[in-house]
Amino acid sequence: MLRFLRPLSLTSHGAIALIIGLAFLFPSLSLVLGGVETEGVVVDFKAASAGSWSSGGNQPVVKFYDPDGTPITFTSSAHVGWGFGPSRGEQVAIIYDPDDPTKAAIGSFMLLWFLPTVFLAAGLICVFLGLTRYFHRRTPAE
Repeated sequence: MLRFLRPLSLTSHGAIALIIGLAFLFPSLSLVLGGVETEGVVVDFKAASAGSWSSGGNQPVVKFYDPDGTPITFTSSAHVGWGFGPSRGEQVAIIYDPDDPTKAAIGSFMLLWFLPTVFLAAGLICVFLGLTRYFHRRTPAE
């Protein structure tokens, strides 16, 4: 039997995936709950650095205006490419922190919620399967 399929190992890997999912979820959630929505335009792309945790892709550079008319330009933390994400000149929904407009994100599902959803779903499945297998093995045969 593969070692990673053992019940407690599967449960612990699921717990780690849940923690990673929560780490991705909280920044998006706090921005959406306390943020202001507006429209912006993708003006450029910044190549992802070689030391980055992701392998490749580009980070969109987006320009939008706050309510006072001040132009704000920010580089999205999301890495896009491989056929998804906005293109140069495309108008995109923006969510930004009204206290610090440089804290902003492109308001699309793929860029805000995809990673938290994947990690949380995988974590829940692994924890459920691990605990089910653990308690099923412990149940005495009748």
